[in-house]
Amino acid sequence: RYTQQELIAELEDLGFAGTFNFLYIPLDKGTMSNVGYAFVNFVTKEWASKCIEAFQGYRFKRHRKTSGKIAAISAAHLQGLEANLAHYEKSAVNTAKLKHRRPVVMANISTLGDM
Repeated sequence: RYTQQELIAELEDLGFAGTFNFLYIPLDKGTMSNVGYAFVNFVTKEWASKCIEAFQGYRFKRHRKTSGKIAAISAAHLQGLEANLAHYEKSAVNTAKLKHRRPVVMANISTLGDM
């Protein structure tokens, strides 16, 4: 199971550094492990499309030898940084004591927003 920082690192290694401004991996309250999916908001539709292409059928680095888990990508119901911030603003996860359980908002991404 990936942490938010591990997923950010994997996205960056695949050339997506600076192309997304929001990332959240929900955690199971019982096990405190991720539930197997993430929400990532890209700064443009083009970057989102590139990510979909890169991750369809993708095997994550940590699971290539030990698991048959293959990535599947779909569009979220919420689109855009503002919509995600508004949605999570008053949710319990946004006030979690441990910051690694909260959504991550990326800063200083403006230089790669344009393709």
